[in-house]
Amino acid sequence: MAIAALITECHQMDKLIDNYAIFLDELRIKYNLTEENFCEGICNPRTYRRYLSGDRDLPHAKIAEFTRKLGISLNDFFYSIGEHDRIEFQKINHIYKLLTDKKYQELYEQAAKINPAHIVNDRNRKYLEFCVIKADFRTKKRNVQAILDDVSHLIDYPKCLEHRAFDFIDLISLSLIMVIEVDFKIETALNKLKDIMMDHSYRYLSSETRYILPSLFGNVGLMLYKLDRIEECKALAETGLQMSNLYQDDSQLGLLHYLHALTLLKLGYAKEAEKAAIKSLMSVILKGSEKQIEMYHNELQAEFGYDPLNEILKYKDELLKGQ
Repeated sequence: MAIAALITECHQMDKLIDNYAIFLDELRIKYNLTEENFCEGICNPRTYRRYLSGDRDLPHAKIAEFTRKLGISLNDFFYSIGEHDRIEFQKINHIYKLLTDKKYQELYEQAAKINPAHIVNDRNRKYLEFCVIKADFRTKKRNVQAILDDVSHLIDYPKCLEHRAFDFIDLISLSLIMVIEVDFKIETALNKLKDIMMDHSYRYLSSETRYILPSLFGNVGLMLYKLDRIEECKALAETGLQMSNLYQDDSQLGLLHYLHALTLLKLGYAKEAEKAAIKSLMSVILKGSEKQIEMYHNELQAEFGYDPLNEILKYKDELLKGQ
């Protein structure tokens, strides 16, 4: 399993190396060098263009020769490319936030300003592509089959299901595939996501994954509940709550406590279900969204047949102890 993860990491690094030529070419333009002048004594311009297109690997020895011509050290080059990658990621991360905030027109405008061909890191290119695909899905800009085809191609689905290591692009893409598949009564991506989140032998390849895990637990939990897979939904909600506490992330506590409450209620654990419902409402109230408070409050009252908040004093001591 560890070897499979390392192979995946090496494959991703190879993709990044393929894109070093793009960053070198940006520096060439910045330094006002023609292709002929830049390539002189290193390679012919045709080979250089093959480096740019990815048809030919760019050897490290050639990178060193090109950086010498630019008058910068290899260390400076790799530092610059890392900084370039960081700035690219921040821009695309802002676009992802526009997606979560449902600001689709602004998302399309910002995405149009970024040329995918100039993105150095393949992960960032995929991240941008995902944002546009998900926006197209939410706005019904294209038909569902086209969306499914594009997001499947993005992560090489279903072949990627054989992997034991996943980055955050894989996970958010699988989540979109899950939503589409469930409407067609297919549970392949759902089952894989559940396994990834519940089986600790799977590995997360990027630190950014921790920021999207809470919403993934919530989304997968909702699908399990919708399909009446109650025991699995309960276990997932409990694991999601533990993970949220571990990372001190309260973004999905309202939803996870809500799912926990509903599954406990269905399984006959009335007292624990009441406490979970109260915790859900308290979490949502702390967020301060009147619309969300009303929605959760109405949903829980409908499920329980009464207002769980009226029972809060019954559990005062336990709640104050964090139980």
